[in-house]
Amino acid sequence: MRKIRKCEESDLITICKIINDGATAYQGKIPEVFTNKVYMDMKHLKSDIQAGVTFWALEDDDGIKGVMGLQNILDVMLIRHAYVRTDSQGEGIGSALLTYLLALISGRILVGTWAAAH
Repeated sequence: MRKIRKCEESDLITICKIINDGATAYQGKIPEVFTNKVYMDMKHLKSDIQAGVTFWALEDDDGIKGVMGLQNILDVMLIRHAYVRTDSQGEGIGSALLTYLLALISGRILVGTWAAAH
């Protein structure tokens, strides 16, 4: 059964793995400087969390399938770091996370992504 929940500190390693796995979909579509190494390491993840990014996860009986972050900057809510495990892409996980997070937000929203994201 699927559920969406706020991520906890114990999820950090899994969040990093999902982001880095999901980012492989951009190889050849975004500047190589972002795909020839680990896209997000633990230091970067912790820095984003300290800067106010709150991560949410969609999980099922097999574990976390996708993550998405929210960050409030001034009067805008940013949706950041939206990634789904490559073996789970196309199953509506990203859409479910986005729909859930949009329902939490009132006011202005900015969703940033690569133009190559589908």
